[in-house]
Amino acid sequence: WREQLLGGFNLCFYGFGSKRRLIQDFVLEHMTLGPVVEINAFVPGLKLKKVFDAILTDVLGFSAAPRSVAQQVALMARAVWDARVAAGVEAPRPQAEDDAWEAMMERLSRAARGGGGERGAGE
Repeated sequence: WREQLLGGFNLCFYGFGSKRRLIQDFVLEHMTLGPVVEINAFVPGLKLKKVFDAILTDVLGFSAAPRSVAQQVALMARAVWDARVAAGVEAPRPQAEDDAWEAMMERLSRAARGGGGERGAGE
């Protein structure tokens, strides 16, 4: 898992309960270079905007999170890019004018508003 993370990938676990202790041990032993975000998605009423609020304020240190999910995503993308550049990792600069970027922000914004919307082929 550590090599996957160092390669720029994320970890997402399904059926977390049976793996909880193993994951906690991994975090304590290997994840010492930066913050770890644990999202308990089974919590009733969990909203994507609240997750982003917490990441921006608790992890990235912003005094307040923007109200717009699109602005939140842009800030988080910029923070990740800045961190990768500071660590010497090549990373494409996030650009708001990029069509794929705009489409992703729109989907996240719809999801945060509770309108998950339709899914296209391949999604």
